[in-house]
Amino acid sequence: MKQLAVDELQKLEIEPIEKITTYDRYNIDKSLLLPAYKLLCKRASRMSAEEGERLKMPTILGIHEARERALRSAAESGCRSPTSADAGDEELDKILIDVFNLNSHATNRQGAQSQVKPDPVPTPKPGVNGTTNGTRSSLLGSSTQNNNQQKDRDKNKGKAKLSEEPTEGGGSSTEFSISAVEKKVELAVLNFYLPTFIQSVMTVVFAYVALVV
Repeated sequence: MKQLAVDELQKLEIEPIEKITTYDRYNIDKSLLLPAYKLLCKRASRMSAEEGERLKMPTILGIHEARERALRSAAESGCRSPTSADAGDEELDKILIDVFNLNSHATNRQGAQSQVKPDPVPTPKPGVNGTTNGTRSSLLGSSTQNNNQQKDRDKNKGKAKLSEEPTEGGGSSTEFSISAVEKKVELAVLNFYLPTFIQSVMTVVFAYVALVV
């Protein structure tokens, strides 16, 4: 449940200071804070007094050290009037991983997952009568698909006949139009209540995480 809450939290756009304080409060993996640390190092202004009060002293000192090292790196690369924002992304990543003792393997977890190769498709083995299992399965699947298509066509024909029959008031049936209107109404209701539902779920998840921690 905690991992599910963390995954949902990672999808949200959260201001760096708020994200760092939240992850510290619930003892979440600090390697996930690398993007937030980078934003604080790259921005032109330093942390304000109010922001400093919200962060822990080790975090403040770490951000200050990382900015200084990024500034020196930019100066050594020949940049005129260098700032911490002039340091390369890879160099800044190395600095932050070293300063905050982050798990570099965890920071690259998402990239590694995207590079995982899918399992190879097993080669079908020939059956007793010389027909491969794959061929036999494809024939069965094709037959089932044809049957389903025929059933769908029969069902659509039945609906079309019903739509052509007059109602008691003398008008024609509008089954398909009503169905389309109902779908639009359901979609509008879903769009209206979905943000409130997501917010409620996140509140419950955060409460659960607080209890677990």
